[in-house]
Amino acid sequence: TALPICRTVAVGINGKVSYKIDSGRSNDAGKFKINSGNGKISVAVPSLCYDTAVSNTVIIVAEDGADPPRSSSATVTIKTNDVNLYPPKFSRDYAPTVSDNAAPGTSLATVLATDADKCHEAIEYAIVPGNDTDKFSVDKDSGLLQIAKVLNRDFRAAYTLNISAT
Repeated sequence: TALPICRTVAVGINGKVSYKIDSGRSNDAGKFKINSGNGKISVAVPSLCYDTAVSNTVIIVAEDGADPPRSSSATVTIKTNDVNLYPPKFSRDYAPTVSDNAAPGTSLATVLATDADKCHEAIEYAIVPGNDTDKFSVDKDSGLLQIAKVLNRDFRAAYTLNISAT
């Protein structure tokens, strides 16, 4: 969307306004380009990365066609939307073992997932619904998997849990 940066009431060559990005004062100038005739700013790189810059700032200069030309500048802040391109991934499967007399609160494992496009946000862990016996719990922040209720090998010898990372 083009944002009008400058309007003029002058006519003829004096009223012709041209636009440019002031690359000397704009940290993010290489990421954007501007149409010199209408001031429309567009992205000049294949993609912007939210993980490295939540916002980008460029300084736009508008200059008329007078002799000598008059100019004005505006700082434009462009916010980057976060797009989740990659889901979190577990690096391995987990198969902890425990004795049937282990007390509730006994730690079994700490599950760990990584997310390629989340530099600053924490990953949250949860046991996927289907854990109908509620014998286990996972700490949503640390991924620590623990026994939540007494286990009885005579009743059930093995459990399979699915843990999600978001």
